[in-house]
Amino acid sequence: MTIRKVQIFYASIGSGHLIAARSISQAIKNINPDVEIELQDIFKHSRIDVFFQEIMAFLPSFVFPEIYTRIWQRGSLKWLYELSCSFGPIKRKILRNIQLYSPDLLICTHTYPCTVISNWKQNHTLTPLIAVATDQFIHPYWPIKNVDAFIVPNIPMKKELIQRGFEKERIFPFGIPVSPKMKTSVLKNDNEIRFKVIVLAGSFRVAPYLIIHKRVKDLLDFLVFHQSDKILWQFVFGAANDLKTISQHKFMNRKDVEIYDFPENVQNMMANSDFVFIKPGGLTVAEALALKKPIILLSAGAGQERENTNYVINSRSGILLDKKADLINFTEELLCNPRSVQERFTQPSDSLMNSAQHVAHLALRLMDES
Repeated sequence: MTIRKVQIFYASIGSGHLIAARSISQAIKNINPDVEIELQDIFKHSRIDVFFQEIMAFLPSFVFPEIYTRIWQRGSLKWLYELSCSFGPIKRKILRNIQLYSPDLLICTHTYPCTVISNWKQNHTLTPLIAVATDQFIHPYWPIKNVDAFIVPNIPMKKELIQRGFEKERIFPFGIPVSPKMKTSVLKNDNEIRFKVIVLAGSFRVAPYLIIHKRVKDLLDFLVFHQSDKILWQFVFGAANDLKTISQHKFMNRKDVEIYDFPENVQNMMANSDFVFIKPGGLTVAEALALKKPIILLSAGAGQERENTNYVINSRSGILLDKKADLINFTEELLCNPRSVQERFTQPSDSLMNSAQHVAHLALRLMDES
């Protein structure tokens, strides 16, 4: 029996690209364990690359958010971006890995490897290529030529791609692939009084979350003097050690506040929460949408995060509280009547939990057809 091979490229600039890649890989394995799958990060695992990733996360949100957002939305530097995809060590690494692995299917969860492979396919191979977006907006830097299938996060983005000239038969609005292991929580009954709120204030890297730390501090300062037996607060600080230390001191004897650094079951914690306070990262928002949780955004972000914010607000799945007064007013209401606050939000009508499984079935079908 011929073993089929899938190669998935991602970029470790943000954790979302890796999570989507892993989710698709696991979903394919769940359907057909005999398929070989290789995940490839386009960056090297070195101190220089880690530093570069931190800078790439820091600059857009802190130094020039408005400029970055306009460039990202309009594709103003697309010519320069495509030029960068035509030369350099990252391009050579991608193509060398493809030649060594000889895959039957290629999947990209980041636009850079997708552009490199799209250009390379022009003259070299008929290997199917699947593009997987990990934010709620398809920016102009995504390629559309030589792409056999495009996984988009929502129906408006399917229409957007059609307007750009991509064949509608190859566009699949499956949503952003979240982990197949994620489980929805059991609805709270009327006899349960305590609501759980999870605040994702950090992860394995610091820079992406710095933009919301000011609002997290505002929330912590308010909670020092206000508490309710109706709410359990769960703060996840990750690598934000200073913020975690301050919180441990302030809430040393409080039973309504729990503090974590890197909990292994953070997805289960989110599933069992009634509200999620987060930054507008693509996969975090996708997970909250899939779990149908009210989303409280502590920053509008820039570029792709700005578009994620717009989607959450327009779909009425959550709200933006990037000003101290708005955050405090909302928290006061939440402490008094969490159920009433919960009822304000609209849950997505479509099930987004099975996105990775849908991508996996499509991947297997494309390999069969090719």
